[in-house]
Amino acid sequence: LIDELGSLMIRQALDARDALTAARGRSCGISVNISPVQVRSDHLFVELDRLHRERGTAPRLCFEMTEQHMIDDTDATLERLHRLRGFGVELAVDDFGTGYSSLAMLNQVPADILKIDRELVSQIGTPSGQAVLAAVIGVAQAYEMRTVAEGVETVDEALALRQMGVDRLQGFLFAPVEPIDRLTERLTGADWPWDVSPEALGHVDASSPWPPPNPGSHADEGVVDELRRPV
Repeated sequence: LIDELGSLMIRQALDARDALTAARGRSCGISVNISPVQVRSDHLFVELDRLHRERGTAPRLCFEMTEQHMIDDTDATLERLHRLRGFGVELAVDDFGTGYSSLAMLNQVPADILKIDRELVSQIGTPSGQAVLAAVIGVAQAYEMRTVAEGVETVDEALALRQMGVDRLQGFLFAPVEPIDRLTERLTGADWPWDVSPEALGHVDASSPWPPPNPGSHADEGVVDELRRPV
């Protein structure tokens, strides 16, 4: 059953991505959480091949898996993860920092993105928390992975994370979980895109309007891409 449900969710995600692309007027990607069962099944690879033939191009799609699931049954899992990338999809290590893996495991997995869990992000106000985050960000950059901070809830967190070199931000500070039609409506609003560059965030305080005003063509689009996705 999980194979069929997984295929349905991937197709619905791609339909949602197409709706968002139309609303924005430029292409955007979308992420889907997948399970180890799907990775071990040939059904996922058959479905991706079918989607490639139906849509004519590799989808702008990212699969997210937790760190522990990425290293389960390591050799077999890694072989299949490499196969997935051959279909043009990206891979993200989800919720990094909640498991028992070491930073060294990042050298084993063929991931493009490292998503830093809220448990680590919430400690950014302490010296030890900043040191751990700096180590994680540094290792991710050394392995040429983009970083996403999960669970960002305050402007201070957003500013500190951007100054530390985190590429993208995700959390209730920017948007709650919401239906695709509401998200599409947001994307067509006058406040899009937001400027979340460190320079812009540095001028935001408790009395400032939130979200930051539309800066036009000077927005950091690489970050904005992530902000409007459901958390």
